Amino acid sequence: MAYLEQVLSAMQAWKHESLFTEHIAEEDLVASAFRIHRRRSSINSSERAVLLQNVVYSLQRLQIALVGQESELSWVNQLLAYVQQAQSLNPAQTPEEQFNYLYQLRKW
Repeated sequence: MAYLEQVLSAMQAWKHESLFTEHIAEEDLVASAFRIHRRRSSINSSERAVLLQNVVYSLQRLQIALVGQESELSWVNQLLAYVQQAQSLNPAQTPEEQFNYLYQLRKW
């Protein structure tokens, strides 16, 4: 990632002349988001609960929008069941637990 940051930094001075201005700006946003994520890679249990509840709420709204589209609705139902199951689990404490928790998602 350091290489990408160096390239973006070097391009800032002449980005207004480049055909790739929009791409440079987009990559700069991605790099910034990655830096923020890297600094704060874990969340506390209440943030986790809120995040998962927001996902459940969004999937439930998506279910309503997909009424009559059985194939898509089936996939959303499966994902909703996975997220609801994740809500009942304690946060993973080790990389191995994280790997195991994500097994069903990877399989899906």
